[in-house]
Amino acid sequence: MKGFLAAAGAAFLLCAPGLWGGTSFENPQINAKNDVLFAIRHTQPGEPSYSTLAVASASSGAAQPRGITLFPEKIEALQAGAALQIRNRYGTVRYTFASGAITPLLFTGDLPQNPVRLADMSVSPDGKWICYIKKTSAARGNLMLRSASESSGFAELLLAEGVDYSFTAVPIKWSPDSAVFVYERDGRLLFLRTADAERKTVLDEQYRTIGRGLISSVCWISEKTLVYIDGDIVYTIPALELYTRALYSSFVGIGNVAGSLIRPFNPSTDMFWANSDLSTLVMLQDRRVLTSFSLPSRTLPGGSALPQTLSQRATGIAGNSVSGAQVFWDSNNRPLVWLGLAGESKGAFYKLNGTAFTKTGGDTLLSPCLSPDGKRIAFISNGAAVVYNVDGGGAGIRLDGDTAVSIAWRNNSALIVGGLWTTRLWNPSTGGAQILHLSSAEKFGWDKLTGDIWAETPQGIFLYSDKTRAWRGPER
Repeated sequence: MKGFLAAAGAAFLLCAPGLWGGTSFENPQINAKNDVLFAIRHTQPGEPSYSTLAVASASSGAAQPRGITLFPEKIEALQAGAALQIRNRYGTVRYTFASGAITPLLFTGDLPQNPVRLADMSVSPDGKWICYIKKTSAARGNLMLRSASESSGFAELLLAEGVDYSFTAVPIKWSPDSAVFVYERDGRLLFLRTADAERKTVLDEQYRTIGRGLISSVCWISEKTLVYIDGDIVYTIPALELYTRALYSSFVGIGNVAGSLIRPFNPSTDMFWANSDLSTLVMLQDRRVLTSFSLPSRTLPGGSALPQTLSQRATGIAGNSVSGAQVFWDSNNRPLVWLGLAGESKGAFYKLNGTAFTKTGGDTLLSPCLSPDGKRIAFISNGAAVVYNVDGGGAGIRLDGDTAVSIAWRNNSALIVGGLWTTRLWNPSTGGAQILHLSSAEKFGWDKLTGDIWAETPQGIFLYSDKTRAWRGPER
């Protein structure tokens, strides 16, 4: 009786309206073992509203309720696709594909009354490293590096203190092979090799400094070459020469001069991308004007670069400020540009056609991401996950049946799609989709015969195994 009263009292307090501001607790149900099943609903103006199903197991003596549905606000493929990370305002969990096991999401006494907006992370292309900003004040935080493997024994590494905190970006750029990354600190650009971090042989910053600028001042055009813009000069830096250039920059220069711009690059308002042979450079100026520059291949005797002014080839949009931008390159090194409009939950793709960028497709395209082999783009359009070839040709392949909210490539053939009700693993080539976990539930309860937890979604009814911490179904 004492356990029942405690559980009932906890359920009443959890579900009393108005106690937690943007968070409410709904529909508590107690089984014969005094375990309490309930939903936690997050409702915050301007943010996605969702509920999380949780259970407090009085019979097992567990001190904390745990979440058994996981709303995929953000998802990342880790450890070369061996694991899936699911994040939302209440916490982070890992799903291991080989075993199907998932770590529990524990709700502690620090459950936020008004959960804050979820911050971004930067995961290395091979999924083995994570960079993020650990918040230290309302507007600033520390830039940190850690291993994506929880068993690696690698502790957090502090990269920079007092960086500007952002919910949408981390000031870091990975090389395509994940061997080295560039980050910014106090208006300077530095680099670090992951092998040095793993061996704990990180050299002093003076031996790892590229030059002045922000993270927008650099881009990788291959695993071997970094492009760096300082003022109106465009440099290329071989990855193997980063340490040498940093140490002897006063003698050999920070990089090879590839050309000069018509106007100086402003890293605070401009962004740029270059293709693998540096024949084309795309620049977003003042977050409003999209411009393409041509850099013909010209060399002096002996193979040294001949500095020249880049010629403007095409100009695109002007007007609305852009909140986000990405550039993808087809097999002919032509750009496909995605632009997200500031203050609006939509974006569009633009293709370079002759002397201008023209919009292609609709204007509600979100979260574009490139497959590891660079051949396919996935994005969200009108609630569906869509995949099509970077080179174009043919209509995109869609995954319907749930409203997509987040996507990430596991590998070249499989896309992870986080939806309102389920998180699925989808093979766009075959059309097959496997449900990995539930995101939320319309109805739920205890099965009177088996004592298992059931949850109903538009896809059907699922049963939860407390032993495996996994859902099975759907059963209609």
